[in-house]
Amino acid sequence: MQKRTVGLTLLTAATLVNFMAVQSFSQTQKADVAAQAQAEQKSKRTYRSAPTGEGALTPEMIEQCIRLNMDVDSSYAAIGKAKEQFDALNRQLTEEGESLKAAKDTVNNSESRTQYDAKVLEYNRRLPELDGQLKRYKQLVKSYQEKSDKFDRECNGQPYYEDDYAAMVKKLGRGM
Repeated sequence: MQKRTVGLTLLTAATLVNFMAVQSFSQTQKADVAAQAQAEQKSKRTYRSAPTGEGALTPEMIEQCIRLNMDVDSSYAAIGKAKEQFDALNRQLTEEGESLKAAKDTVNNSESRTQYDAKVLEYNRRLPELDGQLKRYKQLVKSYQEKSDKFDRECNGQPYYEDDYAAMVKKLGRGM
């Protein structure tokens, strides 16, 4: 009896090894077939040749869209900082202007007139700085709007293949 059991065990082990080899070969064949199907499916893809138009975004276009979105986000942050700086200077100059108006009637001698005139000159010297900050803020807003419009036109809501998008997200570390 023991010899039969050992014989069956050896036969079972040999069959199992053979079965596993067949399974491994079968899985390799399945992987090859899946890779061929995926390659064939990718070859049937329809990509567009221009940023707008028919077909899906190319991987390069997806990368450009992600980079453009990053640029839009940084432009928005720059606008916020520029506005804070403008508002702070505007408040400061408004307060100084009101103070100078109130002090104008209290000037009664040449010494106080000299001090007052020096403060007025300093106030007037800083006004172009305020204008410069306002101009910079408006330029940042214009640039942001142009970039945002371009993103909406060329990227937002446009078709793309998910594996192309995933590859670009992996490459850049960020999505749209």
